[in-house]
Amino acid sequence: MGKYLKYFCNIFIMSTSFNSCLLAQDIHFSMPEYAPLTLNPALAGANATVHASANYRNQWSSIFSPYQTIAASVDGRLNEKKGTNQSFFAAGLNFSNDKAGDLRIFTSTVSVNAAYHLKIGNLSKLGLGIYGMFGQRGMNPSAVQLPNQYDGMAYNASIGGEESFSNYLFSYFSVGTGMVYSFDKIGGYMRQRVTKRFNIGVSAYHLNQPMHSYILLENEKLNMRFSAFFNSAFAIKNTEGILMPAVYVHRQASSMEILFGSNYRYSLNDGSKKTSFYKPVAIYGGVFNRFADAIILKAMFEYREFMVGCSYDYNISKLRNATKSFGGFEIFLRYNVVGGFGQRKLS
Repeated sequence: MGKYLKYFCNIFIMSTSFNSCLLAQDIHFSMPEYAPLTLNPALAGANATVHASANYRNQWSSIFSPYQTIAASVDGRLNEKKGTNQSFFAAGLNFSNDKAGDLRIFTSTVSVNAAYHLKIGNLSKLGLGIYGMFGQRGMNPSAVQLPNQYDGMAYNASIGGEESFSNYLFSYFSVGTGMVYSFDKIGGYMRQRVTKRFNIGVSAYHLNQPMHSYILLENEKLNMRFSAFFNSAFAIKNTEGILMPAVYVHRQASSMEILFGSNYRYSLNDGSKKTSFYKPVAIYGGVFNRFADAIILKAMFEYREFMVGCSYDYNISKLRNATKSFGGFEIFLRYNVVGGFGQRKLS
């Protein structure tokens, strides 16, 4: 089944205007909270003095050449003063690369983020962020199969077809903005433990709608993406557990994604607020649903400032007949410092 579906997709993709068939969509992860600058530019510096992460995703390998996505980001606060409760500026840098299918269609981006976070209380702040992104999109011309290369019996590579495309690589520049409200309450006298935390954010990407076409059509634009999210952490009374429900919503042209569910954090060691000998250790598990697409299982491990985690998408959409319900595997590594290097807190 996979072989025939793969061939059909090649013909279908190339049988009409290339861009109208492959309307470009932004990359997405099943663990978006660990790729924050792909979610909202105002998340630069929002929850950590210093943050760095790397992400890898592989999906649909059971029916196509794997769709692979990587991302890496670093962000931090620029003028935060130790021991104060003042507003601050933050900046971030994000890189991503996505490769799709037999044609090796790829998108590479580098973005620079800037944010300002205004303290509006002892426990809350409001952040506004902007980004500027340089991107390139291209594909492998030797892998292109066009309808006019079908000789009536089979695909014939000797029949020319490459003249149908004006270019196989193009660049674009994109800008966008976002806003985040954060509330963070740490409880306990000696123990450093979250009792209540939540972030609410909205963002808009590609506000300038840059030209995004292989065949140099001026009306082929990169659609704006609008995103909204809510993620949180609530301590479960008289236990070592923290419940972490979240919702993520993205809309880009006619495509919409809704991801919702919860993680559960179990603390093996919360560490001490009063000494520098501080080694928080925790394990996580989670179940999420990407509406009408996949059930997602997650597992994470945290040690001090470091965290590693993975997820797996179990496909429940109509594509499951071809994928046999196998979806995507994802992994991340994160380094997070909250409150400065001299006064580390639970991240």
